[in-house]
Amino acid sequence: MEEIGYNSLVTCSNGAHDADTGTGSHAWVLASAVRGTMSSGSGTDDGHPDFMSGGILALLYIIYCICLYYDISSGKTVLYCDHKGAIGNSFKLAPPGITPFLNPDYYLLGLIHELVKLIPITVIGHWVKGHYKGRDRQW
Repeated sequence: MEEIGYNSLVTCSNGAHDADTGTGSHAWVLASAVRGTMSSGSGTDDGHPDFMSGGILALLYIIYCICLYYDISSGKTVLYCDHKGAIGNSFKLAPPGITPFLNPDYYLLGLIHELVKLIPITVIGHWVKGHYKGRDRQW
């Protein structure tokens, strides 16, 4: 995983929720600027339809396992996601008080925050515009 050491590993997460069936899903991709897609996956997600943090959790756990397996202690990766709320809640400190406990994805966010602390490399959460249907693009 020399991509981590060279800061060229990029990851992406996306989630979806079907209101008719009440089910959710997430997908994730690990890619290299040089080698392209290296790994991808998807699965069910039982998070709140407004947040869908399961893909972020999956990616962080994979990054954590890679760092342990290859004994990686430095480097950087960017985790892209098209949901501002999920990225914001995952990569910022929870405010003190009861507010964090009221978040619909509290149990996922607790795991996400623990993994962010445990991962020995820098993981930067970055929002990207997704599902665009209009004329004026935002980058």
